Amino acid sequence: MISLSLPIEHFKLSAKEQLYLKNANKYFQNDSLTTAFIQNERRFDYIFVIPVYNEENFIADTLIHLAQRICSELHRFSCCILVVNNGSTDTSSDIIEGLSSKINVPLYQVYFPVKGVGAARKYGNDLSAVRAIYHKHDLDSMKIVNTDADTFIYEGILSELTTLSHDINIASGECNFTVPTNMDTVINHRQRKIREFGAKHIDYVNLYGSFLVINPRFYIAVGGFVNSYWYNYGGHLEIDVGEDFDFGVRLVNQGINITYLGVVCASSGRRFTSDIASLKLDKCYESGRMQDFRSEHDSIDLTDQEREQFWTKSKRRMIREFVVKPFLVSASILNKEDAKEFLATPAFMSEELLRAMFEIRNMKLNLVSPDSRMTLYTKISEFMDSYGDLFVARVDEYLQYE
Repeated sequence: MISLSLPIEHFKLSAKEQLYLKNANKYFQNDSLTTAFIQNERRFDYIFVIPVYNEENFIADTLIHLAQRICSELHRFSCCILVVNNGSTDTSSDIIEGLSSKINVPLYQVYFPVKGVGAARKYGNDLSAVRAIYHKHDLDSMKIVNTDADTFIYEGILSELTTLSHDINIASGECNFTVPTNMDTVINHRQRKIREFGAKHIDYVNLYGSFLVINPRFYIAVGGFVNSYWYNYGGHLEIDVGEDFDFGVRLVNQGINITYLGVVCASSGRRFTSDIASLKLDKCYESGRMQDFRSEHDSIDLTDQEREQFWTKSKRRMIREFVVKPFLVSASILNKEDAKEFLATPAFMSEELLRAMFEIRNMKLNLVSPDSRMTLYTKISEFMDSYGDLFVARVDEYLQYE
């Protein structure tokens, strides 16, 4: 492991921030690629972090496209791409190495063998933040941009990043998934209405790993992504919690605002096309699933009947993620007028439901602790089992899905 002497006094970091950096410093790999990235003194305004595990079918197109967008829209800024190779066993590493001399943006590849996109994302963000501190770079003007190995950022989005206020510490945008017609109806239209409802009406913005922009000083101050051992393959816990979900819960519980950037990129949609035959599409985020569709090519659409079955299943899940969750964990949601209006219908908000909601809101949990957060996530699932139908009906009153 690399042991770095960091100029803590230069940044006047708190004891909590120093402890985070100390723990991060312990697990950096002592290999030539990690060392080369850290020792390079060049200051970067934007570092793009991409986790990679067996992405030989996607990574070349993604990197070439990203480099073109950077050169076109961020040419006045110093940028690099940091690929965190999560122990790929295919030709991903060779492809990345071969592109390093062919694109016009500095491209670094580092290895972190602890499996899971959450582990790799944490490693890349920690490494970027610690490197900046090591060289005494300006943490307040720098941004870490997280994206994925099968994601294309839309034209103009990176230009818009340069206009974000310096007061914005974290922002996130979502994907259009490249899927056939009936799946597109559910995923990119109906489901998005629920996501946008959360962002626009109850002021809850989910974090999307496909496009997550974060200031490194802020990232350190709030404790970053949690340690990788809490994640299984694909970055998701057995109880179905991703690293972006987990990070978002901790932020909204502190009343921290996340800026919503809208639809900013396109993704392959492979997670949705991997198991159409058994229609387990509502399970596409569960642990182990990401490993099932690394090499998916065929895009077989749903029948009209399957589309409606998928929508019935996935709508409940989406409402849990984007409506129920913020009501149960957000520190500030009950001060928001739209949220109060949502709760105001007596037929919906019974005394029993209110009591169950505040039982969770009043739980004395230390959300820095993964164990405490797992207790919370279990409670959310139990709450949804009891009251999910009421929330689904209430959201249906607000939204026209077609």
